[in-house]
Amino acid sequence: MNINRRAAIAALIGAGLLWGTTVPLSKLALEWLPPGWLTFVRFGLAAMILLLAAPRAAVRAACRPVVLASGAFGYGGSVIVQNAGITRTSVTHAALLIGAVPVLVAVIAALWQHSVARPVAWAGFAVSLAGVGLIAGGRGGGASLGGDGLVLASLLLSATFTVAQVRLLRGRDPVAVTAVQFLGAALAVLPFSAVAEGMPAAPHRAAAVLATVALAAGGTLLPFTLFAYGQSRVSAEIAGAFVNLEPLVGAMAGVVLFGDPVGPVQAAGGAAIIAGIAMSSLPLLGTRRAAGGSATVGPVRVATWNVNSVKQRMPRLLGWLDQRQPDVVCLQETKLADDAFTELLGGELDARGYAAAIHGEARWNGVAILSRAGLDGVLTGIPGAPGFPHPEARAVSATCGGIRVHSVYVPNGRTPDSEHYRYKLAWLAALRKAVKAGPETVMVCGDMNVAPADADVFDPDAYVGQTHVTPPERAALAELQALGLRDIVRDRWPDERVFTYWDYRAGMFHQNLGMRIDLVLASAPVASRVKAAWVDRQARKGTGPSDHAPVIVDLDEAPDGDIGPVVPPPSLRAPRRGSIKLPQSP
Repeated sequence: MNINRRAAIAALIGAGLLWGTTVPLSKLALEWLPPGWLTFVRFGLAAMILLLAAPRAAVRAACRPVVLASGAFGYGGSVIVQNAGITRTSVTHAALLIGAVPVLVAVIAALWQHSVARPVAWAGFAVSLAGVGLIAGGRGGGASLGGDGLVLASLLLSATFTVAQVRLLRGRDPVAVTAVQFLGAALAVLPFSAVAEGMPAAPHRAAAVLATVALAAGGTLLPFTLFAYGQSRVSAEIAGAFVNLEPLVGAMAGVVLFGDPVGPVQAAGGAAIIAGIAMSSLPLLGTRRAAGGSATVGPVRVATWNVNSVKQRMPRLLGWLDQRQPDVVCLQETKLADDAFTELLGGELDARGYAAAIHGEARWNGVAILSRAGLDGVLTGIPGAPGFPHPEARAVSATCGGIRVHSVYVPNGRTPDSEHYRYKLAWLAALRKAVKAGPETVMVCGDMNVAPADADVFDPDAYVGQTHVTPPERAALAELQALGLRDIVRDRWPDERVFTYWDYRAGMFHQNLGMRIDLVLASAPVASRVKAAWVDRQARKGTGPSDHAPVIVDLDEAPDGDIGPVVPPPSLRAPRRGSIKLPQSP
């Protein structure tokens, strides 16, 4: 498990334990404040502290209507309904009913994002839900069906918010997003509280005041911030599973501090929820696969981009990450040693939720994988690959969200029949052997330095005698694809004119005289999930671009729709065959 993932799991554990204090603290605080005012005070205090602590630039970036509205709905709406339920039921009932959250999250994620948990997890969800039913039906000790119903309604709102929150956090600072959402929650419930509940009375007990302050800090500020941090780095189902820590802590507090009865029905329901927790939570911490080996982590955007020096392209790269919001990025020609890459980009990538697998050199080559969908089993290089004369930094692979992802920078070949050309063919053969030995669910992304067919160059006549188009090169690439790898862009756009590389010289980009040599190859379990595949030509425009454009593939869901094949499309038509030569041609 990589460092980012360990930190995310630790944050989610901390959030679940702290949330376990919210029901007992709310029960005490509600002796003073009615549900609406308690919600306002709780999120208002937390918002003030977080808004002061979060970076101003990040707060400005997060201060969007959709973020404010999500806080009003997901925090303000769900908590005010939950508070109303807590006043009508027991601490133990309210806490244990929260065991329904992972079930609701999994169902909503499956319906909304087509994310599918493992069968054992669904069995655990069913057991937990049965326990919820037992508890709700076994009233007593201050519990009521109406109160339990309100708590369950609040959990439905909260689960919907948990699934939506994954997308809201992409590319944004989780602390800043949480601060703005707290503000949205406080602003939303204030008018309701003033009109429906009137002004709150003075407190009768110091314990109620202390519980309110503790609820704002330990039950709101810390756990929601920790949960947002963890949720920005894992899928919704995994994050939702850790909410199961809340009912355990809350139920124990209800029994020990409030004297809630534990009869046979409550005991059976609690045991069912705990058993469901064990069944549903643990499998979600590993890689999840559906039948046939396809990864099941929900929507994922995968991109590959030869940046032609990450140092030169850093401002464009960071802006592009913020704009396009890819979950997994394969980079080529980073041209930085590993330490220099980390020093240059480590902080920026961590702030955006990316873990990085890097394999670089000081001046040439260099590849990397950036991922916020997990990054496990990192392998640099290709076993048995030839060198020139020494092994070069041309490949790195890792498992991201259940998919084995290879970022590769195939040797150029220079001129046909040269030593470098033979090195290229041998290197491709080693790549094929490595992919064949790996898992079935795989993607090979990168600069292949081979145009698969004549349709992938602006004019086949212009490339006579050049590399990238010779029969041996295309045969080597075809042998790699024969492992069952689909050329995703060409499969989706079989008859379109699509290029990913344009020479800097002679105005080749503006004339759309290019080649398609940056490919995303994927096995059938991954290819079946593709909803969009396109070349981001916009990233090739402007000042100081790379000579390559990114290729973007959306799995399970296409945030921008099924656009493509090139965005924005070129305006010029194809030139007459044989009318234009390459800049390097004599």
